[in-house]
Amino acid sequence: MKFVRNDIVIAASDVPGDVDLRNLHGPGRLQHLGADLTLKRELWTGTDGLVIGVAFDPRRGDLYCADAQARTVVRFDSRGVRVPLSHPLPPRKFGTLEFATDGQCYLGVHNRLGEDVGVRHPGHLARWNLDTGELLFWPADIDGGKHRFHCITHMSLTPDEEVVCYVSENGRRVLRFNVVTEQQLNDMLVLADDDPRGTFGLDHLPDGRLLMATGIGASLFSADGMEIRRYDVDERRGWSRLKLARDSTSFFLNNFLDGTIEKRSVESGELLATHGIGQKHALCGLDQCP
Repeated sequence: MKFVRNDIVIAASDVPGDVDLRNLHGPGRLQHLGADLTLKRELWTGTDGLVIGVAFDPRRGDLYCADAQARTVVRFDSRGVRVPLSHPLPPRKFGTLEFATDGQCYLGVHNRLGEDVGVRHPGHLARWNLDTGELLFWPADIDGGKHRFHCITHMSLTPDEEVVCYVSENGRRVLRFNVVTEQQLNDMLVLADDDPRGTFGLDHLPDGRLLMATGIGASLFSADGMEIRRYDVDERRGWSRLKLARDSTSFFLNNFLDGTIEKRSVESGELLATHGIGQKHALCGLDQCP
């Protein structure tokens, strides 16, 4: 079965329900859904850990997923068959990945737990050229998140693909790094210390506005970091992943704690569809086939 345009793939590892959230692990699993969020099949990564990030390569149609616990990035071809990487990656705890339109892949190291950075591969933000295998790391600044051990857990390229906006899970800052000049920029926004929201999954609209999951819901920000609206989402904990749909008029919001996906209108916030994976502490990244 081939992936077709607007199909959806979600990370949904088969982890036990009652576990240490800092040490989640189980057989790596993806769910392949249709555009209407109905299940087509399950794919297995062959890893034991927690699959976090998933992304389609827009040039080749291959699917990549990152398992930070297993320190592995896994590739599937357009038929959903697991195939080797074209060039090897070092065993870093990559958890998030984002493709540019030219097929280059940006990777973020998820956290520092058990991570020996060493001298060979310093930095937590990387650009991977799939044609040549070149892997360039940058010493980008990090927030650390609520527990101070997270690095780059979520990222989004700006529409001009010159800047990566990124966060540490449940942190305060949305940071920016210019991948052309290779310079750290001023933060896009900083949440107040008494703000009950945190920084989680984020994605850009074509006009530069930014959608962000906040742990208890989701918000929309202008390109200069001013809040435009808060969506009317049930304020329960766990809203941690967000992805703009390919039509750019709707977005997907994932709840890690209870395994729920919501599809909502960007402009109105209307709930358009829902899907549940039937498992807690497993639902992570999502991408839609180009």
